[in-house]
Amino acid sequence: MLPQSLSASETLSPPKPLSSIAKVGARPAQLAGSCAWESLHPAQLDIMAAAADNDARKDRIMSHMNRDHTREMSTYLRYYNSLSARQAARPSMRDVSLDAMRIRAGGLDHTVPFTPPLTSWNEMRPRLVEMDAVARRALGLSDIAVTAYVPPRPGHWIILLAVTFYFVSAASLPWLVPGSAAWGLLDRGFPGGAAAFRWLVKVLLVPVLGIHVAECYFLDSLRLSRHGVERFTGLWLLWEASCFLEGLMVWRRFDELVAEKQKEKDAKKH
Repeated sequence: MLPQSLSASETLSPPKPLSSIAKVGARPAQLAGSCAWESLHPAQLDIMAAAADNDARKDRIMSHMNRDHTREMSTYLRYYNSLSARQAARPSMRDVSLDAMRIRAGGLDHTVPFTPPLTSWNEMRPRLVEMDAVARRALGLSDIAVTAYVPPRPGHWIILLAVTFYFVSAASLPWLVPGSAAWGLLDRGFPGGAAAFRWLVKVLLVPVLGIHVAECYFLDSLRLSRHGVERFTGLWLLWEASCFLEGLMVWRRFDELVAEKQKEKDAKKH
């Protein structure tokens, strides 16, 4: 017997089509999307999930490299793509796959291939580390990057002021003439008088200038470039200006800074 609340026509009416059955508040677009997902084959869903995972991995790798490893990317470009240090300056990773990296530097995109290609994303980090080590050895670069300047110590200021005084004296020679206040002062206080002072400054100019320029050149080629200090940057100018006025004292401070960084790096390994 049928319940009294239902008529026979209501109970025996044919079932409604699925398209007319919807949750309360559901919109047509949501239903269509749901049906579209449900109609996909499991293999298609796996492919889409893998693609989304690849995109997420790529984004993480590029963000990490652009944030923390610009020096390594510059090294890749210099060794694997034969770019100069200036051409490879300020790089940024634009794309990465299991076959290659695309790195932009100087307004141009450069492709750095993985040889052989990677077989999975898990191989990315060890391969990048290996490529960096190979490139650094070939280019003569250190794995210790110097990113700071160490100012003169109290004892170093004596040398800096003495050299500065000499160069100021050399630049002032055109005004050091008989009758000037400086001439009279030197005549009374310098051994041999003002004429001897003028002669000594002129004689020492070429060797002093040559020695200090050579010290700056070798500091750049043997220390600054090896430890990632880019030429003509503010940091480079600080080290070079100090070297011109101090000489070997700057080399000593730079080497002590590198040794300290090496000690910190070794401590992290244990």
